[in-house]
Amino acid sequence: MGRLQPDIDEVLYTTGSATEFHEILSFDAALRDAGIDDINVSKISSVVPERATLRTDLSPSEIRSRLVPGGSYRTVVARGSVHGRDCRAYSAIAGAWLESGYGLNVEVHGVDDSETEVEATCQELLERMAEQRDDALASEPVFACETALADGGSDEWTTTVAAAVYR
Repeated sequence: MGRLQPDIDEVLYTTGSATEFHEILSFDAALRDAGIDDINVSKISSVVPERATLRTDLSPSEIRSRLVPGGSYRTVVARGSVHGRDCRAYSAIAGAWLESGYGLNVEVHGVDDSETEVEATCQELLERMAEQRDDALASEPVFACETALADGGSDEWTTTVAAAVYR
């Protein structure tokens, strides 16, 4: 008997950010900025099923149009929130195929790293995750990163999100 594959045709990569007076409102607005505020985000780990298409070419409005409001979607999410601090916040996600046929996602968040540094971290983490599986990357990673400047002089929350929505 062959292996069963989850019913996943594509993985939609998206990012968003927002600043609000409360952390949960900031997170909700960042999800809206990413086009995924009207779905139930079911957090999953990093494995991408074989034959899924990795999509980084869609705008948040295009992503929103592909999803059913109120639907539950398996999603890998990076979320970072900062409050009362001058900094550059980020959330990022990267995905790549392994030589064995399936793929992996890695998600990170933090402050003050450049996008180049974040991308290099994602690359290294994907390579190490592959090695832990006695495997290797078979493709260059796709990468989605969101950055936002946080104003430490205000009493507001800044949140960034990066997500891979399995559809």
